[in-house]
Amino acid sequence: MKVKYLFLFIIYILPAQEKYSKDYFISPMDISLSLTGTFSEIRTNHFHAGIDIPTNKKTGYPIFACADGYVSRIKVSPWGFGKAIYLNHPNGLTTVYAHLENFNSEIQEFIKKEQYKKQKFSIDQSIDKERFKISKGQIIGYSGSTGNSTGPHLHFEVRKTKNQKPINPLYFSFPIKDTIKPIIKSIFIYTENENFDLEKKEYQVNNKLIINEIISGKFGLGVEVYDKNNNTSVKTGINKIEIYINNDIHYKFELNEFLFSEKKFVNSHIDYKERINSRRKIHKCFLEKNNQLLNAYPYVKNSGWIMDLKNGKNFIDIVVCDNFNNKTKLSFTLNYENTNVEKKINNKNKLNEYYINSEKDYFFNSNNVNIMIKKGNLYKDCYFKFDIIKKEKKHSEYIIGNKNNPLHKNFTISILPDEYLSNEKKIAIGQLKGGEWSYIKSRLKGNKITCDAKSFGIFTVIQDDKKPTIKAINLNEIMTNQKSIKFKVKDNFSGINYYSASINGEWVLLEYDAKNNLLEYFFEPKAKKNKQNKLILTVKDGLGNTNTQQYFFER
Repeated sequence: MKVKYLFLFIIYILPAQEKYSKDYFISPMDISLSLTGTFSEIRTNHFHAGIDIPTNKKTGYPIFACADGYVSRIKVSPWGFGKAIYLNHPNGLTTVYAHLENFNSEIQEFIKKEQYKKQKFSIDQSIDKERFKISKGQIIGYSGSTGNSTGPHLHFEVRKTKNQKPINPLYFSFPIKDTIKPIIKSIFIYTENENFDLEKKEYQVNNKLIINEIISGKFGLGVEVYDKNNNTSVKTGINKIEIYINNDIHYKFELNEFLFSEKKFVNSHIDYKERINSRRKIHKCFLEKNNQLLNAYPYVKNSGWIMDLKNGKNFIDIVVCDNFNNKTKLSFTLNYENTNVEKKINNKNKLNEYYINSEKDYFFNSNNVNIMIKKGNLYKDCYFKFDIIKKEKKHSEYIIGNKNNPLHKNFTISILPDEYLSNEKKIAIGQLKGGEWSYIKSRLKGNKITCDAKSFGIFTVIQDDKKPTIKAINLNEIMTNQKSIKFKVKDNFSGINYYSASINGEWVLLEYDAKNNLLEYFFEPKAKKNKQNKLILTVKDGLGNTNTQQYFFER
């Protein structure tokens, strides 16, 4: 094990030796910078790939190019980054500016022409390097809160251009002040039972930590920790965790770059069960066997598990560090007793539960349901639960797997629909989330409906014949003093999948704000002044249910 980790450490440390001038970039904004999100902090199903800079709860601040370069990509989406711009620089790096309200006038005019050309709002456009040459400090856009943003801020990333690998922007000397040390909230001691489930005990930290009981056998440590920085009260992530046992390094976590294909390993790194049930962010300081994010762990002994302490008193030091080298050290003692009793792993099937070796493809077949989980998709061996919940006058529901076991990639489910589901074009698999059925894009395969699901849970087949709803918010007969027309659009299950509008027979651009269920048309010359205009709006959901409305107004 030691040789394996040393070898991997050498492989992954070499790219980090690429040197970039820390003063290469200027600030992307002309305001006092603070942070509401840091690189590699824990987010839902991913490590955060950039930093979040709040904008005083306002939008519209100028965004500046951090260095000379050219626009390489522009993306517009109702989800994700919203409006985002990518700049390539001569030093081999790319900077990304996301959740923008708008681009500068030249880029905005270009992208609008592309939207009209393709007759769609969502655009992901690669740009010829000669098209938009950009100078350091040039305005490229304006801050906003588009896409999946939960409030006005700039999401900023630095990537290696050759492979789009995000690196920590705080390597560079941006004018951000942080003198506050991280705060360790709780320490956890984990053990694994015979069914591969983790059991833990929490010890809250109040300036110091005292553990009175005797610890025995194999165990691992977990750390609940957060950071703050000057000028904001928002809790952010840390950069580094080190564990020392009797003054010897045992474990180190530090993640300053990763591939996007690796970001979901966050679910193996954290206490996933605690995260999805209580939202708490606990770093597990031990590795599951299929956690392949090994560049995040420069030194790990025994995969982080502790099993060879001396009998009696042992000294533990946990050191956490933020991106500005503010450190917090927690020291405590553990009284250990080596029982030499090794827990037996139960790898036999039980009632409605089936053992899965995570290093092999797994197939489950019943009369109505087929399931396939590819090898390596689970981070460790586990028990797979399957049960049927019969519902009167409703489709059967299926308990598939344990929701507390994360998956790295999707797994495949095929379900035979109950006979009463008459319209095969209007059915899809749904997963129960928060008390409601969440749509999963599905396909017919033989006589079964098939989908690729991201997580375990409760599933069923749903027939959806209901069309989306459209409600005009500010539409009047006379629209002289309005700059736009707004519509609320909602769907009960499969979500808004298509939207299109025309005025007087000509296609017009609608901006879609998915998180607020809002479609908005900003007036253009196509809407004639002092004459009646006819607007036709069509909206479809994911299963093709369509609603078309027409409206008349004068401009």
